[in-house]
Amino acid sequence: MQSQPEAQIGGNAHKDFTLERVVRMTALATGCEYASLTMAEGPQWMIAAAHGGGVASIDPEHALSQRVRQAEETVIWAPDSTSESAGPRVPLAQVCAGEPVVDATGALVGVLSVYSSRRLDLGTPVVRRALVDGARLIEDALLMRHRSVRDPATDLFTRRLFEEQFVSEWGRGLRARLPFSLLLIGVDEFDAFDQDGDVEDLLQALARVISERTRRSGDTSYHFGGGRIAVALRGMQDEKAQRHAESIRQAVAAMPCGISQRRVTVSVGLTSIEHEAQIDELSVHRLMSMAEAALEQAQRSGGNSVQVRLPPTRRLPNSMASA
Repeated sequence: MQSQPEAQIGGNAHKDFTLERVVRMTALATGCEYASLTMAEGPQWMIAAAHGGGVASIDPEHALSQRVRQAEETVIWAPDSTSESAGPRVPLAQVCAGEPVVDATGALVGVLSVYSSRRLDLGTPVVRRALVDGARLIEDALLMRHRSVRDPATDLFTRRLFEEQFVSEWGRGLRARLPFSLLLIGVDEFDAFDQDGDVEDLLQALARVISERTRRSGDTSYHFGGGRIAVALRGMQDEKAQRHAESIRQAVAAMPCGISQRRVTVSVGLTSIEHEAQIDELSVHRLMSMAEAALEQAQRSGGNSVQVRLPPTRRLPNSMASA
């Protein structure tokens, strides 16, 4: 089996001290020198938290996590190089155990693992209880994290997360010379839907339409409130971003009139920046202001349209200027 790329603790995310504490407590409760929480990233694994130095070298191929994924239950394993001739091994542990970590739907999202260089009995009730309790605490923490960054009505990310991520995460993309576009989508005549009490149904329908059209890895949608949704398009700029905005506008306009028997339309404000643009806190606000100004212009013009506003250093392409 081919080795998975080794992931470093923390990755691109901030260190989660709640997870770190749970992993440490599990190591102490089981008497093991090492413990880790690995999170599934597609076919790969990422170490999200660890206790004891050099966990990545103890199980470099995430062999224990792979076994737990296959078994879908607790795995207690005493790796033996003489009998384990095929497949990934845990070369520096005499015995190890892994407990599945699942999400609210029951799908496996990670593995809580402990490793010992001594021949411990990890099948005792005390050890099993420590693993189960640790996994449940991690599941609760992950659920709370999900709720804190997701809007409950639309399941889109929150504006707070947008503001927290913008400078650090997307700034890195721009330093890598990637273009970036921002769509600010607003429901036309939103107050009328609010008065009819149909806002939640409206936002859920709108979120579904937008999510269906923002499936690239660089597309992220955020619920801003007030009938507004922002869509970040990393790696997309100029005419392609405008076509993307237009496809969303047309899809919303084609939705069945099942909400208050009103026709639902949206206006879209679009702005775009070059990879040379410097992203700092001031330019984040300036970018948002341009998107808001473009959206307001579209709605003042009757709605159901896309308007573009670019930074002063950008020039509107000829095909967009003549549209």
